[in-house]
Amino acid sequence: MRLSVFVFFVFLCPLAIFAQSETMKKDSFPNYGSESKTSGFFRERFQHNDLVNYLDNLNEFVTYQSETTGSFNTPDQLIFSISGSSYKWNKYYLDGFRIDNRFLPGSNFYQPDLFNHSLKIDYYHSTLSFNTDNIIPNSLGLRYNIGGLGGISPLTEEMVNLYHLTASQRIYPGHPFEYRA
Repeated sequence: MRLSVFVFFVFLCPLAIFAQSETMKKDSFPNYGSESKTSGFFRERFQHNDLVNYLDNLNEFVTYQSETTGSFNTPDQLIFSISGSSYKWNKYYLDGFRIDNRFLPGSNFYQPDLFNHSLKIDYYHSTLSFNTDNIIPNSLGLRYNIGGLGGISPLTEEMVNLYHLTASQRIYPGHPFEYRA
């Protein structure tokens, strides 16, 4: 019995620990804890320059919180978790200069255009580092906001009312009521 215990601890236990550590290195995080994407990736392959779109739809180690759908939450604070850490631990760097908001931990003041900046995510330290490209190709970007649905845009209220009646229009004729039970 003592010989089998001795053989296990001397020969098999170190082998099992070594095999487990090699498996953990391969399976835990990509590139041993960090991932880098060049601006060329965002321009030519992903074809979208928005950080939120990349984190929410493509990065599997980031959990992004969105309050609503249809980009109605765009003005809200950027909240996401890097590899399960709290969003308040997120740190942002632009060319080595820290750009996070000190009043609201985990948020940043500025989201760089990913067509002109490369992105490095460090999964161990919850950091996003943006580096400006030396050569930025000629490009033109346009954005247009037509307002909220049912807001300033012409005919949107009528379009919504084709499918959904307002609260005052849902009152049954002949049975007015002030509140719902």
